[in-house]
Amino acid sequence: MLKCLSFTIVKILYLTLFLIGCSTGAEKNDFELNGQFQEPNLTSEDVYKIDVHDDNVFVGTSSGFKVFDASTMENLGHFKKNSSVRTFIVVEADFWLISVAYPDGSEENAIFKSQNQGLEWENYTNNYGEGHSGVRQAVPGVMDYSKTTAGLVLFARSFSLLNMNRSKDKGQSWEVVAGSWENGTIGTTRFVKIDENNSDNIWTGGAGSFFTPHLVKSKDGGNEWEFVETLENTENFVYDVSIKNGASEQILLAMNGVILKSTDFGDSWGTAYSASKEFYSFSRSINDPNIIYASGISASGQLFILASNDFGDTWVLNEFPDGPTEIF
Repeated sequence: MLKCLSFTIVKILYLTLFLIGCSTGAEKNDFELNGQFQEPNLTSEDVYKIDVHDDNVFVGTSSGFKVFDASTMENLGHFKKNSSVRTFIVVEADFWLISVAYPDGSEENAIFKSQNQGLEWENYTNNYGEGHSGVRQAVPGVMDYSKTTAGLVLFARSFSLLNMNRSKDKGQSWEVVAGSWENGTIGTTRFVKIDENNSDNIWTGGAGSFFTPHLVKSKDGGNEWEFVETLENTENFVYDVSIKNGASEQILLAMNGVILKSTDFGDSWGTAYSASKEFYSFSRSINDPNIIYASGISASGQLFILASNDFGDTWVLNEFPDGPTEIF
C-alpha cells in the first residue's frame, strides 16, 4: 500500500541557483547547479502553495495567507490568521482570490477576494460548492486561471473530491463541468494547470480513492474531459505536470519513483527518469523557458533538484546533502 503523505511543506526555503556551462538547444545537458539555502522566519506552519507576482512572494499556509517582499522576505501582511489557505490566485494588484478553510469549524469555509492588496476582504464564494457541507470540501484545494478575449476564466477543484468547477465571469458564478458535488468521486487533487500555449488545454490530477494515478485532460476549455491512462495496475500519485513551452503535445508527469514523458498529448507515455525518489513538482527557468526543474525527496528524505534543457530527454541530478530534510 502506498504510504499516506501529508501534502505540506514543513518549512519554506529559497535557493539561489547558479547555472554553470549551460548548453542550449537540443544539446546534451552539461550544466551544474550551485546555490545556498536561506531560511526566512516561517517555520511554525505548513506551507501549501508559493507564488511570485511582481515583487512579492505569496504563501498559503496552515495559519493563513502571507505576503513577503521578494528581495528581503520581510513579512508585508498576514491575512485570515486562524485559517488554512491551500490555494490562491493573484492575477493583478486589484484581484487576489484565496480559498479559506477552518478545520476546527470555528468559521464557515469560504472564498475571499481583495481588490486593495489585502486591506479589505469580501466573501466571494458565490455559488461554489452550493449545497455541499463537507468539511474542507466546499472550497477549492487547487485553482488556476487564464485570460481570454472574453475575460478571466477560473478552474478549481476541492482537495478531496474529484469534480471540476469553472467560472467564466471572474468568479462571480460557478458551474460544475466534470463530476458532481452530490456523488463526487473521492480522491486527492494535487493540481489543475492550464496550458500557456493554448488555454483550451487543461490538465488536472492526483490520485483516485484507491491510490491509483488520476490524470484528466480537456482540449476544449473544460467542456469535455478525458481520463488519461498513465501507469497501469499500480498505486501512485500524479503530483504535477509540465507542458513544453511552444509544444502542447509534449507533457512531463511527476510521480512516485518516475517521471513520465508524452510526445502525443498523453496518448502514450515513456519513462524520462526513474529512481527511488518522489518527484513532487516542476518549475520552469525564468531566464530560459526551455530549462525545466523537477524537485522532490529521495527515499532517505533528502531534497534534490533535477534539471533538463531538452524537456526531459536528459537530466542533471543535483542533491543537497547539507540541505533540509523532511520537506515535501
